[in-house]
Amino acid sequence: MRRVSRVKLLRRRPGMTQIQFAEAFHLPITTLRDWEQRHTTPDAPARALLLAIERDRQAMRRLLAETEM
Repeated sequence: MRRVSRVKLLRRRPGMTQIQFAEAFHLPITTLRDWEQRHTTPDAPARALLLAIERDRQAMRRLLAETEM
């Protein structure tokens, strides 16, 4: 049985689609899909973002929404 990626679990926990998650956290949808399908792995800055999202998703959404240009 294949294990589900941590990124996919993080996205699914609040019931978000890939598009919703990518838009909420300013991630390219193709990058998110590659992480979920384990074609690539997040680099250090991306891992830090994902950890922050995991710890407090709502706070990260607010912070990123405030930085929109």
